[in-house]
Amino acid sequence: DAVQAFKRRDVKWFEKHLADSYMEIGPDGQMRNKTQWIEMLRNSRNRYDDIRLSDMNMRNEGDMAVITGIYNVKGQT
Repeated sequence: DAVQAFKRRDVKWFEKHLADSYMEIGPDGQMRNKTQWIEMLRNSRNRYDDIRLSDMNMRNEGDMAVITGIYNVKGQT
């Protein structure tokens, strides 16, 4: 489960499960590829106590999927 892996900062889980072509635009507006996102997670000192996903939507755009949604995070930086 991605949420549990994220809370544990389980880099190996994401290395295995994210596509090599993974891209995201984070809440800070920064675009990250798979390598950048995993490095961000690896170097993070944040503690995640609770993560809730809602309003998740997926649509296909050619040979890729676009997933949007809302996630609320409770923790400490």
